[in-house]
Amino acid sequence: PPVIVSQPVGTNLLVGQTVNFSVSAMGSEPLFYQWRFEGLNIPGATNATFTLANVQLFHAGTFTVRVTNIIGATISDPAVLGVALPPSVTVAATDAVASEPGADTGLFTLSRTGSTDAAASVSLVISGPAVPGTDYLALPVSVTIPAGSSSATIPVTVLDDTALEGDEGVT
Repeated sequence: PPVIVSQPVGTNLLVGQTVNFSVSAMGSEPLFYQWRFEGLNIPGATNATFTLANVQLFHAGTFTVRVTNIIGATISDPAVLGVALPPSVTVAATDAVASEPGADTGLFTLSRTGSTDAAASVSLVISGPAVPGTDYLALPVSVTIPAGSSSATIPVTVLDDTALEGDEGVT
């Protein structure tokens, strides 16, 4: 029977990514390949490599390949594919009111889903009728949510001036 020289390797991916499994086998030619998911043949997956594009949560599981020739067959060790949802970040005005002379600050909170194993850098787009540097201290263009944390905050400090003005917003 054929001898599998290199095994497919498992991996962890995010939804939408692509995975490539491959196997190397030796034996009397010709060699035939049949990739399997959870023990069931994958239609059309009959090469030494198997590519799965745009992985989804239902693709998570165990992949093997059966290699055959005229003498016999062998099955590879399993390669386990883990699939997770990509992290997401939401922004909320957790203190939506700020006022002059600046002692009453507003607060935005950025919250993330998914793993907190690594820091997450979040790019910001600030808008609204209030003018940064004139009506409030300019906000950063990016914020890092530290590793081990699921949120970070951005204070909005109003600048005191003598102008009589109505309510203005920061988005």
